[in-house]
Amino acid sequence: MIDSNVEDFIIKELIKEHEKKEKKSEKKLKESRESKIENDEIKDLIEETKDLEETKDLIEELKKSQESKMIENDKIKDLIKKFILNAAEISKNISCATHPCKFSNPDVNKETSPVWFLGNFSADGYVRTGNVKSSFKFDLCGSATYNPKMGFFDVSMSNGKSVLENIIDNTKEGKELLSVAEKNTEELRNRFLSVFKNIDVDCVTSSKIKQVYFQVSKGQYHLLSLLTPSLLVYELKNRLSKLVTDSKENKEKIKKGEKTNSFQEIYNLMHLKYGGSKPQNISYLNSKNGGTTRLLLCVPPTIDEINVRLPKTDFFYDCLSSDYSEFGIDFKSDFKRLSQLMFYKNNSKIPSGKIRKYQNRCLEKIIKSIIEIMLLARENLKDIPESLKSEQQIWLNKDENVRNEVANDWKSEIGNRMALWIILKLKKGYKVELDDTDLSAVRDVISSHEELWK
Repeated sequence: MIDSNVEDFIIKELIKEHEKKEKKSEKKLKESRESKIENDEIKDLIEETKDLEETKDLIEELKKSQESKMIENDKIKDLIKKFILNAAEISKNISCATHPCKFSNPDVNKETSPVWFLGNFSADGYVRTGNVKSSFKFDLCGSATYNPKMGFFDVSMSNGKSVLENIIDNTKEGKELLSVAEKNTEELRNRFLSVFKNIDVDCVTSSKIKQVYFQVSKGQYHLLSLLTPSLLVYELKNRLSKLVTDSKENKEKIKKGEKTNSFQEIYNLMHLKYGGSKPQNISYLNSKNGGTTRLLLCVPPTIDEINVRLPKTDFFYDCLSSDYSEFGIDFKSDFKRLSQLMFYKNNSKIPSGKIRKYQNRCLEKIIKSIIEIMLLARENLKDIPESLKSEQQIWLNKDENVRNEVANDWKSEIGNRMALWIILKLKKGYKVELDDTDLSAVRDVISSHEELWK
């Protein structure tokens, strides 16, 4: 009995094949009818018409078998048998590879050896063949006309292995598949395994593949041909595509106001196309993926000059009045939002607890921005000015041991100064007077973030 996945694939391919034949016959008949037909051509026309009708009937039978998942028509059984035998026959014209040559240059000739290398796992931190668990086990190279049959090798069977893997491992499922087409399964298996015919022979490279000298020891070099690991290339594409799809779906949910799961997003993805308008000429995997791969951006980092105003007499006065929009810090909008919430407290039907929650969020954002600027100043200060207050000298010292060894009085001083700066900013800039409850809330939020700013 043939595996259901394999059967479904073969029937789909047979439908495609016979639909092409149907179109070709219809075109030929149309041309014949439009031209003047001689007596000796009438017989051929009748035969063509008969073949077309048979093809149409066969397509209908194939579609019925596809829907019912049962094959009762002997003619279809024979077609499936022929398909398997044909796949075995063309195996001698196909090569199994992990590093197909045509990725490096599509014009590489047939004599160039395909490379089969799975590598061994090693915890060395390198993304390389052997270290990455790929969903792809092999790639296939050969003429583009064999692509449908190459797809047959890749069909996943009921045990989770592909057709080719089952044939290689000589599994029960593989034997059952081969027995559908021929009694002598071992001979048929050997014909399929001819895809590995060039693996153990001496490798032959091509002048059309880029060559590099690689140093193996002092004064000794090997001339190597650079090949593409197609299994890794398309495993990367699969993983990136999954992240991109997941990100899009969650963004759509966010727009609709629906709940979302956490998701990851990768920016600046690059696209690379192999084979141009004919990806099928490169390899089976390349054709299956439309010749397009996704690549992570790999360029040297851009280092921008950081303009940080350094403190001279007082950190809060000297540093926090500058523009830090390049770091995503915008005190103006943060304080505006906080002042509006302070106004809503006495002029809104919104519960006070909810307003307090939003106020605390604004305060947290302001405090984190202060901390970020402080860390920038701390990192860029070569020498701490003696004109700074003693607690700020300790606070801005890069040496953590110094900050830990000194008594904790400086922390309460910094906390009070931070609270005073926020209160004065609201009072002078937004005419907001804070009551005792508000002042206490500001100090509580500052204290809760002490681990970050100390």
